[in-house]
Amino acid sequence: MPVIEECVTVAAPVAHVWTFMTNPDNFPTYSSFATECEQVAGNGVEPGACYRFVVNAVNRRMEFTSQTVEVEEGKRILSKCSDGPIPYTLELRFEKTEGGTTVHWRQEANSYGGMVRLLWEPVVTKIYAKNIRSDLESAKTLMETLPQT
Repeated sequence: MPVIEECVTVAAPVAHVWTFMTNPDNFPTYSSFATECEQVAGNGVEPGACYRFVVNAVNRRMEFTSQTVEVEEGKRILSKCSDGPIPYTLELRFEKTEGGTTVHWRQEANSYGGMVRLLWEPVVTKIYAKNIRSDLESAKTLMETLPQT
């Protein structure tokens, strides 16, 4: 099972970073893949909330639906996606640090089978990890330049 773990420290308080990162409208603004994101069930950040989003990767449009499974307000959110081409689990953790807030991204995806897994999975995982790192840097820039609420 491929696992992507990245983190970034944002020069902003946890409340500002949490609000930005958990707002579905912001996802397409910093994601290199996502073109749409909307909450389709639930009311805000809560267990059971569902989000539909669209990504464009390798000239292919893919739709996903993820569900929030666990929430520790201002500290951690765990979501799972089983409705999409690549099922995964994503955990975001928010840690108050001396420089502001560190966002920890941990995503675990289901593996493909057979030769695809052996030949392509390591390459795709490495490329995806670079994109996540870049996306987190983009989010950091936005969070540090947007007015704090």
